[in-house]
Amino acid sequence: MKYLSSLFTVSSMILLLVMGDTVNTAVLSSLELCVTRVIPPLFPSMVLSSVIISMNLAEPLYRYLPTEKWFGLPRCAAPVLITGLLCGFPVGASGCAQLVRENRISRKDAAVLCAVSSAAGPAFVIGSVGQWWTKEYGLVLWLTQVVFCLFSAAFVLRGSGEYGSAESDFPPSVPCLPVCFCRSVASAASSCLTVTAYITFFGTAAEVLSQLIPPLTPLFSVIPEFSRGAAFGARTGGMSGIIMTGAAVGFSGISVLMQTASFLVPENISLRPVLGIKIAGMAVSSAVSAVYYTFRKPAPSGLPVSGSVFSLPAAFAVIFLLGLLADTAKSLSKRLKRTETRGKP
Repeated sequence: MKYLSSLFTVSSMILLLVMGDTVNTAVLSSLELCVTRVIPPLFPSMVLSSVIISMNLAEPLYRYLPTEKWFGLPRCAAPVLITGLLCGFPVGASGCAQLVRENRISRKDAAVLCAVSSAAGPAFVIGSVGQWWTKEYGLVLWLTQVVFCLFSAAFVLRGSGEYGSAESDFPPSVPCLPVCFCRSVASAASSCLTVTAYITFFGTAAEVLSQLIPPLTPLFSVIPEFSRGAAFGARTGGMSGIIMTGAAVGFSGISVLMQTASFLVPENISLRPVLGIKIAGMAVSSAVSAVYYTFRKPAPSGLPVSGSVFSLPAAFAVIFLLGLLADTAKSLSKRLKRTETRGKP
């Protein structure tokens, strides 16, 4: 096993040298996708969802959502479920990890909640997939995800309701808005950098593997990174192309699974429910896509991204600003917390 690891490492380094042009092109394409498609809707969504969860801003609304009766989950799961389905990856996983840290939900229920709240956001699915195919098809794919997640939460993966008493649904003390906002900005900026890294790595790996084994290009496009798979399906076109797009969005890719694991593993939350839901979701989205194509027959545009204003300096500028914003927000949050502590009697 040790020799296999060494062989894999050496082979990877050789491939980086031999296929330098392919790697550079793939990295640029992935950064373009992140800068033009992923970060703009993801960053504000993550900041807002974290503030909502931490300060219970929508507590009256969530009290009318019977998560205990429908899904077997405590009421504190409601904001994570809603923001996860509406905001996209990895908002659901981030919210689940936050609930576990605050001891408001059990790890078992957090695994279930993450599985049913991890879906591609409507901004990406309807916008990007809608541009590659049609917006109607993007809407169908997003609604398929939402319905499948809610169905799974109600009938397949039901929580135990642990930590679901009235006393533990919401924490007794809520941090002040400046502290909470700074923490949310820092966390969202760091998460966006992490997402960018995962998409870039797996998108590049998929491109290299496709060049090495051309017959397996559809598999390498759909499995590692779902945005690449959706774009490849659009370029392929026809029934097979739309099925590949549906499978890519339904499974979400190894990249998203690794992003989710980066939030769950530090809190000892199982990834198995997420993996099971993603595999089943791939089959469901593929079937729905096939039915949709049978009746509507959408014509794909074949465009991988719409980035006509992209440049490499712009990508690194966005990444640098996110890192600077995260560092500044963390420092300001610590200062505000110290000030708040000193002010207490």
